[in-house]
Amino acid sequence: MNESQIFQYMSQMVFNATAKGQTREKALEQAEETVSGIVDTSKKLASELDSEELGESQIFQYMSQLVFNDVMKGKDRETALKDAAKTVKAIATKTKALAAKAQPKE
Repeated sequence: MNESQIFQYMSQMVFNATAKGQTREKALEQAEETVSGIVDTSKKLASELDSEELGESQIFQYMSQLVFNDVMKGKDRETALKDAAKTVKAIATKTKALAAKAQPKE
C-alpha cells in the first residue's frame, strides 16, 4: 500500500459521500475509518496468506474496490469489510492452488 492508493480511495469516498449530501468533515471521518479498516485487514490477510507474489498492496487495492462498491450501495462498513476479506481470501486461496497446478512438472 502506498500513500497514492490510500489517497485515491479516501478521495473517492469523500467525493461520493458529499455528493449524497454529507458534510466534508463527516465524509472524511467515515472515509478514514473505512480505509483504516481496509489497511488493517489487508495487512492481516497478507500475513495469513503468506504468498510470495500476492502482497499487501494488491490485497488493499482489490479490497478497497469491493468495500467501496458495497458501502456506496448502502452496506454498513463492518459488513463490507468482512465480506471483502472473505472474498479476497477465497480468491487468493484458489489462485495459489491454480498457480501451483500451472507450474511445469520436473
